[in-house]
Amino acid sequence: MSLMRQRNLWRTAFLGVTGLAIVGECVAAWDGNSNTDPWTDLVTTYVPWELALAVFAALAIWVPAHFFVRYRKRVKQKERAEYEHNPLRVLGADAARRARAEEQGILIQGDTENPNQGQLW
Repeated sequence: MSLMRQRNLWRTAFLGVTGLAIVGECVAAWDGNSNTDPWTDLVTTYVPWELALAVFAALAIWVPAHFFVRYRKRVKQKERAEYEHNPLRVLGADAARRARAEEQGILIQGDTENPNQGQLW
């Protein structure tokens, strides 16, 4: 099985389970049937508030940090892709090379400003 197919299957399964859980929670909360327990009731019944508070605090720290890292990674990937596909980046590299050569007092081939110095390129 190809990697792309595995990834698509994983995404479908993960999002399907997540969607099913959200829909189930909404149905349980709003169906008006006293025999249907939403997660909120189950958590408040069976999980001590101290433990729930610790989990909520950890999630309140982890979730924003997790999304920040993922969004930052995506921005860096986009910037790198834009840089690699930008034809002007060659000019930037050339300008940096010229600046280094100028600091060392070296004439670059095709440079007519200082014809008495030797050529490096």
